[in-house]
Amino acid sequence: MAQIDAGVDVIYAERFGVIEAAVEKKIFAISNMSDQSSLGPDTVITGPVWDMYPTVEQAIKLVKAGVFTAQDYGDFSRMAKGGSYLAPYHKFDNTLPAEVKELIEKKKAEILEGNFRATSTRTRRFRISRGLSLPLEGRVARRAEGRPRRAPSSKSTSRRLRRPLRLASLGTLPSRGRGISAGAPLSAPLIEMRGITKSFGAVKANEAVDLSVAPGEILGLLGENGAGKTTLVNVLFGAYAPDAGEILVEGRPVAIHNSADALAAGIGMVHQHFHLAPRLTVLENLLIGIPGKSGRIDRAGGLARLKEIGSRHGLSLDPNLPVSALSVGEQQRLEIIKALFRGAKLLILDEPTAVLAPSEVDGLFAALRSMVGQGLGIIFISHKLNEVRALTHRCVVLRHGKVAGRVEHSASTTSAEMAKLMCGHEIVPPAKGASTPGASVLTLDGISTAGHAGTPLREVSLFVRAGEILGIAGVSGNGQRALADVISGMLSPKAGTMMIAGKTVSQFSPRALQALGLGRIPEDRMTTGLVTNLPLADSMVLPRIGTEAFSRKGLLNPAAIRAFAEEQIKAYDIRCPGPMVRAGALSGGNLQKALLARELAFDPKVLIVSQPTRGLDIGAARFIHEKFLAMRTKGCGIIVVGEDLEELLMLSDRIAVMYEGRVAGTLSVAEATVARLGLMMTGAEGHG
Repeated sequence: MAQIDAGVDVIYAERFGVIEAAVEKKIFAISNMSDQSSLGPDTVITGPVWDMYPTVEQAIKLVKAGVFTAQDYGDFSRMAKGGSYLAPYHKFDNTLPAEVKELIEKKKAEILEGNFRATSTRTRRFRISRGLSLPLEGRVARRAEGRPRRAPSSKSTSRRLRRPLRLASLGTLPSRGRGISAGAPLSAPLIEMRGITKSFGAVKANEAVDLSVAPGEILGLLGENGAGKTTLVNVLFGAYAPDAGEILVEGRPVAIHNSADALAAGIGMVHQHFHLAPRLTVLENLLIGIPGKSGRIDRAGGLARLKEIGSRHGLSLDPNLPVSALSVGEQQRLEIIKALFRGAKLLILDEPTAVLAPSEVDGLFAALRSMVGQGLGIIFISHKLNEVRALTHRCVVLRHGKVAGRVEHSASTTSAEMAKLMCGHEIVPPAKGASTPGASVLTLDGISTAGHAGTPLREVSLFVRAGEILGIAGVSGNGQRALADVISGMLSPKAGTMMIAGKTVSQFSPRALQALGLGRIPEDRMTTGLVTNLPLADSMVLPRIGTEAFSRKGLLNPAAIRAFAEEQIKAYDIRCPGPMVRAGALSGGNLQKALLARELAFDPKVLIVSQPTRGLDIGAARFIHEKFLAMRTKGCGIIVVGEDLEELLMLSDRIAVMYEGRVAGTLSVAEATVARLGLMMTGAEGHG
């Protein structure tokens, strides 16, 4: 703002918010990275556009040819190779003087020929006419000289500048007065929450929380499970009404009573658990609730909009595929497209990478960077601190519903510093002591399956011993789900045998295997883990609700059920208003703690766990790791199915790798490395 007030006529939008400031001050702007004329049609003349597709395409070709080097990225991102180009002049095409266009084309030719040399010498004067709707409000020069502003006249709309253009690029020219702090937005926030307070009974989920997001900014929202992150964004999206505070959209107070109000205000949200109709197609999911002309569904318009969003952000999907046929990553992509389809300016992402493979995470981040490059704002909730540091610009950290701290520059803040802000203390990984495994407590011999929704098992044989943790690694979709379903009794094999504690399993059902001493923590906490519409206390005893501990002569014992739940809530630090709260109201981390408490309370001989810390904060993950290691010490045999190789290497004594429904090999943790496991996960290496 200091440079604008100093009298520049054209400013280079090298940082977020510059174009909005130029619009506000009615000067011209040159955009950066993408065609941003939509942010200020009467302000943005043109600008360089970065196009990564030629770069990526060429990199792929070089990799296939075996001659790729990192330096090639720089080469093929240049204008000469199609990696950048100049945005169209749009409304300025007929008003920009021909001599200016000629100079631009001359410089472009010099760049392509490799002869361009930048110079700061001003040798010519040009006149630029807006010829549009924005008055100049007097002379910028008069403001710089301290002269009073003159009210705009009707003639000023088409007035030409009669002095040399002053060009400014933020961060390159000295500013006057206070100057501009690095990374500070130059316009009103896209979204601002002031003093937000929300209570559930005696529990204050949020207390006087302030938060803002600027256009073109990714804000990280951090905190332990139950810290109030999801509650805060649910207030913003209209799921909850705040008890106190206000929400401003682009500087204007708004009342958001429901998700329709939020969408109308340009706020979209992708929940941790997707809200899609599985039997409908991609296009049908997008068109739900959107009236077409004459009350008819506008399929043609929907297809065009889907294609536009896909090409702009790299989010392509087959419009005719049913949602049930999409992978988890593709379903998340559809949720993002759905928000953009409805005109979201701010996108809220709640644990978006918790269900994604590493390659899918890369694609998601590329799409998000594309969005903020075009002026969108994003709130990114995650417990994966390395991802937060790589993606976000800054962070707000919540603890017990209050703002515990703010990280002004994510990339320069360590994960340990972020974790300490979240938890209030340093996080030290649990020590895994030496173990002497006993006899086998679970044995699978030649297990094969059929009729499973995912990859079937093909002659799988493995075992886990008492006092041992066996990790199951593999790229998602290679039979891990079928394996977990067989072990937990959800799926009967068509061939092979399974033994628990020396007894052959004759009936595959959760109840029968539970009677043999098996505990299970499924991958999907919301569907197969807990009954989310029931009180938490009921969900926590459901597998054993018919036992004498919780019922007598066919009648439930509510006092015993409640006492059990209260005991586990305290022991496992499950953050909730009380045992009678609806289970679905808990955060993902607290749901996982409830599942863990339910199973470990009855000392299982064998425990099968799928994705144990998915979506959990670093403190909750450490708590669960400690519980696993304690059960290992007590002699429990534990199978951990996961995609986080670092976690598997830390917890496991041995790691078996699944590939195309088979066990590709088993390694001791001393033999295993991330690189070697990665080769086995792709079928490039096997090991007995």
